[in-house]
Amino acid sequence: MQILLVVDDERVRELVALTLREAGFSVIEANRAERALEILKTTIPELILLDLGMPSGSMSGVEALAQIHERAEWASIPIVVLSGFGELLNPDIVTRLGVREVLQKPLLGTAIVSAVRKALAS
Repeated sequence: MQILLVVDDERVRELVALTLREAGFSVIEANRAERALEILKTTIPELILLDLGMPSGSMSGVEALAQIHERAEWASIPIVVLSGFGELLNPDIVTRLGVREVLQKPLLGTAIVSAVRKALAS
């Protein structure tokens, strides 16, 4: 199973990627939402793990979600979002944009793997 991991913080991205690889997943890493959209043009993963908090001046995670949802070839990809500000997430928007799970930071390895497996199973 291939996962597209989109996290701007290099340390967090490396830890999450390692956790997923140790659980048997193949991981493609992107440090920005724009890079993730470029990757999706050539590779369709089984799941996207997307950090909503991207650096200022770049595309936000919510903007990326909307663009992914708009493209027919990407709209069915399950998405798990990582958020440090979950209280700002509108549940209707999250559901409408195809999010299967929301993980709050700080992250635990077991929670990441569990959420990914649950999203892939649904």
